[in-house]
Amino acid sequence: MSPLKYLTLPVLAASLIAPAQARWFEVEVILFSRIQDPTQLDEDFEAPRASKVNAKSLDLFSAFLLAPDDCPQPEPPAPPLAALADEGLALIGQPFNPEQPLGSANELTEEQQVAELLEQPQAAADDVEQGVRYDEFGFPIADDTTTALAESELEPERTPEEQLAYEQWLSDCQKPRSYDELSQLPVAMTPHQIPEWDQGPYLLSADLLQLSEAREKLANGGAYKPMLHAGWRIDIDSKRRMPAIKLIAGHNFGSRYSADGWEHPVEQPEETLIGGDDSSLLAPVSDGQDAESQQLASPESEAEIMLPATTGNDGWQEVDLNNTPIEYKPAVWELEADLHIWLATWLHIETDLVLRRSGRKSPQELEDTDAVLLPTESTSTLVSDAATVPYLFNYNMSQFRRVRSSEIHYFDHPMFGMILQIRPYEPRPEPEQPPETEINTVPAM
Repeated sequence: MSPLKYLTLPVLAASLIAPAQARWFEVEVILFSRIQDPTQLDEDFEAPRASKVNAKSLDLFSAFLLAPDDCPQPEPPAPPLAALADEGLALIGQPFNPEQPLGSANELTEEQQVAELLEQPQAAADDVEQGVRYDEFGFPIADDTTTALAESELEPERTPEEQLAYEQWLSDCQKPRSYDELSQLPVAMTPHQIPEWDQGPYLLSADLLQLSEAREKLANGGAYKPMLHAGWRIDIDSKRRMPAIKLIAGHNFGSRYSADGWEHPVEQPEETLIGGDDSSLLAPVSDGQDAESQQLASPESEAEIMLPATTGNDGWQEVDLNNTPIEYKPAVWELEADLHIWLATWLHIETDLVLRRSGRKSPQELEDTDAVLLPTESTSTLVSDAATVPYLFNYNMSQFRRVRSSEIHYFDHPMFGMILQIRPYEPRPEPEQPPETEINTVPAM
């Protein structure tokens, strides 16, 4: 055997085991559910979810649905009792001085008014010396230079393209800050515009989707409900380098259910007695006098009821007008999926999908219990095995396939399904920047 053959064998072996180079593809997917009652099925498909996708998750929808990270924090809402505070409710926290008549804090004595009038001409003369002009009523007149200067300080000059991008940024800042604030997701995930060149993965716009006809057939058939239609462009590499695309769709059950399927416990409002001393409210009722008349007869207890707030050092109570911030529950989506696609001579697809349906479940299906504590009850009420409680069922589908590009693939489950197509794509290079013109300065002779 010639030495040349010994040299070519390692090269050939290295070429066979070398990882495939990254190539760009368009991935389009349609997720749908069947309009069918799960109780009418002969088999029980509900099972605990055990994801088989072992890859980092990549979310392409957050930039489309949520506000950017560089948006300013929203201002807190105005308290509902702000108008009452302006009318004098805020003065409750001030001690009352009977020696000072009402309104005297804002009134000036006659000597103070004369002194203020004597100071006004000098101030006006100082303003005239600075170039300020006044109208016939004594108000200063702002010239065009001052107005233009004030506007330039508030709003910087922008080109039409910069102004359009700024307005789009302001519009995006009105979106929710997290998925927990969303209750329903749109079916079509299509942004208004795509990047100018291909640098990283991004969502496709509506005009680039090619499976819209299939989605319409599903919607018009009556047996299926389209839940998500989206597409993206991405450079597909080896398995260990490719992330799993996170897909979410449908309704957010997080306000009622937790991720384990049980309802959130009902939070009973705590009945707190207002004020530091509640002995008068707990006093026994005397003969011929009920509890209500006892409360009305006590001015101290009446003041405590009318002023539900903190107590200061001076004995007065201040009214707290701040709103309680809204606490959102963690999002639990009706349909979730992890889609892992990689390239190794062939295209490989690994899926992990879960569909959630709200129903009722018997506690006897739980382990090591004959009687369980209802999660929706704040008391220790026990229920028998025959009772049922609200429950969020999970239906899972995990599959693995080796596919060809440009083919339409169908992933089926009795409760839901997925249609997927992967198309080759030629990426667009970064546009060339015009060369900077150098200005040659000729030195003066």
